[in-house]
Amino acid sequence: MAITPPQQRIWWNEPIERVELIWIGVAFLWGLFMFFFMIAWHFIGQQNLSNETYRIAPTAYGEKVDAFAAKYQVREEEGVPVVRPPAGADVYLLGRLWQW
Repeated sequence: MAITPPQQRIWWNEPIERVELIWIGVAFLWGLFMFFFMIAWHFIGQQNLSNETYRIAPTAYGEKVDAFAAKYQVREEEGVPVVRPPAGADVYLLGRLWQW
């Protein structure tokens, strides 16, 4: 922020300094690089998600969660089962509206 107003009242007609043009160019090129690398990273990155998907009925999933909770339950807190599954086991979570 300048303390005094610019010398020329119409400052947008002033020529742009060479260093400022260089920085604008660097920022533009970096933005292009990041944009295209973001697309490339989808193909070369190792973090891509698995494409395995399947449908399951909400009632069937609820039964799986209940069976999981009954199998590995160690205690209960305020009506919610607390489980301790072994390392590497599948863990099922069930979220319901207004029940957290």
